[in-house]
Amino acid sequence: MPKNYRNGYSKKTVKTQLGEVDVKISRDRNGEYEPQIIEKYNRNADEMEEKILALYSCGYSKRHSYPLQFF
Repeated sequence: MPKNYRNGYSKKTVKTQLGEVDVKISRDRNGEYEPQIIEKYNRNADEMEEKILALYSCGYSKRHSYPLQFF
């Protein structure tokens, strides 16, 4: 069985409270990747700023890879 390797990314524009943001969405060869924070086909991320602030206030950063269980 062949491994499921990454296969680049696709771009999408997401609307937030602060304006539009371009986001790169990873994809894999088998099409099994499911984004967790901004779901597929969703273009509205109004609550993204609150999520980022909540993570920052809890001590999460880019260095840590904790699962996002409370969202």
